[in-house]
Amino acid sequence: MKGAENAIPIIDVGALRGDAADTERVAREILAATADVGFFYVRNHGIDDGLIRRAVKASAEFFDFPLAVKQQAAVNQLNRGFMGVGECNLDGASHHCLKEVFFWGPQAVQTSTALDRPLVGANVWPECLPSLQTEIWPYYEAVMSCGHRLLSAIAVAMGLRPNFFKSRYRHSLGRGQLLHYPQHPAEAFTDQFGAAPHTDFGCITLLWQDCSGGLEVRAPSGEWLAAKPIDDTLVVNNGDLLSRW
Repeated sequence: MKGAENAIPIIDVGALRGDAADTERVAREILAATADVGFFYVRNHGIDDGLIRRAVKASAEFFDFPLAVKQQAAVNQLNRGFMGVGECNLDGASHHCLKEVFFWGPQAVQTSTALDRPLVGANVWPECLPSLQTEIWPYYEAVMSCGHRLLSAIAVAMGLRPNFFKSRYRHSLGRGQLLHYPQHPAEAFTDQFGAAPHTDFGCITLLWQDCSGGLEVRAPSGEWLAAKPIDDTLVVNNGDLLSRW
């Protein structure tokens, strides 16, 4: 495994709030990163550090509750709510993932029309921590805004007009996740992971990491690279849907 943190490019995306020439320059950097590695870090992403700190604090408070309490907000068929250790089995993995997850997404009114559409509906907010919604929602909106700026640059990198994805994502299904990786139990298998090797099925993923580390990226060469936590950055990767685009 390569240990060099620069194996995965770091791109300053603050210029995306500038003119067309700045966007084109960042777009070229993104295109090179996706061709070489498939992942990249973004710096100057525009998400306020205070929003991040409050979301992280609320996340830790939620996962600290006993399992039975968290399960009161159990994940539903719309993929909203809490999923405990043992409930996630990624395609191709030999064992379940050793992680807890809380899912949420765009808040939709539960109507008869919405009930017929996958992944559309009301969120499942935990009664044990009413502040979770108020603390993570502003962070979610900031991440979504950053994501739209990145998609504009990606569109330019693909030779398309900057607003190409905006017209396709008028009603985004952007999903948020809080992730908690408990310490591996002694009985864990040697090929069992917090999150088993996988590709993301969406368009792009934006990930904030704490200082614990553990994320690894498989380069096109097959080599696994450590995506070490870097202050004031997010990790971005292309999903299966963007590959289709």
